[in-house]
Amino acid sequence: MVWKTLRSSGAIPWPTRVIAPETGCASSFDVILANPPYSIKQWDRAAWTQDPWGRNFLGTPPQGRADYAFQQHILASLTPKGRCAVLWPHGVLFRNEEQAMRARMIEQDWVDQCDLIFGRRSIVLEGAGKCSMVSDLSEPVIFESSIIRVTLDPEKAVPKFVFEWLRSPKGAQQITRIRSFTTIAGITGSDLKKIFIPAMSISDQIATSNELASLRNSLNEVRNRQNANLALKKQALEKLLGGNNVY
Repeated sequence: MVWKTLRSSGAIPWPTRVIAPETGCASSFDVILANPPYSIKQWDRAAWTQDPWGRNFLGTPPQGRADYAFQQHILASLTPKGRCAVLWPHGVLFRNEEQAMRARMIEQDWVDQCDLIFGRRSIVLEGAGKCSMVSDLSEPVIFESSIIRVTLDPEKAVPKFVFEWLRSPKGAQQITRIRSFTTIAGITGSDLKKIFIPAMSISDQIATSNELASLRNSLNEVRNRQNANLALKKQALEKLLGGNNVY
């Protein structure tokens, strides 16, 4: 469902047409496209501080700029997986009196444990689409626009399995297929959705990912021993030959 925000007045009331009659509660929307009026000054700021729908979860904007009241109204109208596109002047990104509200809004995009992170763009071709999995977090981490965050449904997919599969030759082929290159390499979220992961039960995904991780750890141990042996060989040759330019 798409809701286009129209000019509103007063305390930015929730329009009657978006109140679900069966519950008396506000309806929510999958997609919202909005072009609110910029920086209106005549609005009921006092009423917003006691908003009955709890839309002031980021704070109360200054009297002379109601922009973040509209923004919170839009965010509060989204479904859990809803999206919105809002046309705003650049000032909403920089004005000092709205700094705290901006920070709270950014904090809603914290990265969570087991999220998959994809490189959105890179000057190196192989960097675009490179996948990492978030491990244990000691503090909240915010993701930036140069990456794509994917949170999987735990009832359908095991993050570790998807991560390991994307590192496999077949997974790498899928990333290569959606990767584009102009002045820089990049992938898009819409193309990322086109990647099909093998359908397996949750128990099989867990078993497969654990086996792959174990094999990968064994390979890393072999590489580490090889590197250690090469270092010892170099030291022995340097000692034997009395020089330090042995390769």
